[in-house]
Amino acid sequence: MKRLFFIGAVLVFALNANTQNTVAKFKYEDAEKAYYENKFEDCIKLLTETEALLGQTAPNILHLRILAEHKLLEQNPMHSYTIIENIRNHCDTYLQDYDIAGLEEKYRDVYEIQNTLGRYPSNKSAFDEKIAAVEASKIKNSLEAKKIIERYLEAIGGKDKVANVKTMFRSGEVFGEPFPLLIEDKKMAPNKFTSSRYFKNRKKKGDLIYTDVFNGETGHKRNKTSKTPLTETEILTFKEHAIFPELNYLALPYKLHIVDTLNLASGKAYKLKIESPLGKVLFRFYNVLDNLLYKIEVKNEEPNTQGEIILSDYKDVNGILMPFTIQSGSSALGTVTSISGDQEALEKLQNKQVMAIAIMGKNQMSSIKDMNTTNVPKKTITVWSEIKINEEVTESDFKLD
Repeated sequence: MKRLFFIGAVLVFALNANTQNTVAKFKYEDAEKAYYENKFEDCIKLLTETEALLGQTAPNILHLRILAEHKLLEQNPMHSYTIIENIRNHCDTYLQDYDIAGLEEKYRDVYEIQNTLGRYPSNKSAFDEKIAAVEASKIKNSLEAKKIIERYLEAIGGKDKVANVKTMFRSGEVFGEPFPLLIEDKKMAPNKFTSSRYFKNRKKKGDLIYTDVFNGETGHKRNKTSKTPLTETEILTFKEHAIFPELNYLALPYKLHIVDTLNLASGKAYKLKIESPLGKVLFRFYNVLDNLLYKIEVKNEEPNTQGEIILSDYKDVNGILMPFTIQSGSSALGTVTSISGDQEALEKLQNKQVMAIAIMGKNQMSSIKDMNTTNVPKKTITVWSEIKINEEVTESDFKLD
């Protein structure tokens, strides 16, 4: 009887061990998948679970762990000193224990990774000092970015004058759509706005194409036949709208960072990364010489979010410089090879659903005669014919009827 019990216990132990080995195999396969999907922290977690099931590590497990740790370190060298310490220890272990025939390729991987680790701090104290230096550099960068914003506000008319703008009215034309459009925008500080589009030359009741309204708390999108409430995501986004968002960049907890200095069509510009308190990220480009804003890149992956906005044709409006030409759309897919002629060609441009001139004002637009294109993407240009500050806008414009 005791012998049967002993044999049964051995069989149960063996079956349990086999089950653990099978699960460990699955865990390792999942770790490999996570690695190739660039989910390196998930990969390391799965490898730790694999080792726990097996009760030990193995050459393939340790090799994959080192690769994943190295990727994390490359992504963010200041992630933590623990990662640096771990990868050093794991490299030492692998090179000491697994100099085995058949593992030469993996051995070479680990050897080459170990040779890169000298660039990282050698101890926790040195790491903490580097972190402090990086943070100090970020603060300095942020302060410089704020100076660029302040110079922009000064260039367009002065911070005090800009802060006194309570409402803005704009009307103009949109080019690049399948048919001619008129556009009318109204804004009220801090974040109320309405934007409407009409068929050109027929601006009267019934010819509205659509309008967006936001009263500071909620809003809707409306066309001729229906009205749709704004989503929660749209409401959060619209709450960050402002007539001059640069005022918010200085007053509210936005994160500002100078990314680079680049050459644009408008000249050399600072590229600033702007991160809102809600985590929305965009990039704004301010000219080095005249300090004006000439380009905006929106990186949010929301439906109908335009990827690139180019501003130009700045004119004085009650002592404040405003861009009267705004191009919006995605990055270019092709090129424009020639433009010439007169006003009649505008309809041709609209029918082609293209807009070729990123920084032309209305006068240049009226001289277009013909345009030959190669793979030009759909872009739109808004040319404001009228901008008014602190007039023609009232609270009633933002009522949700």
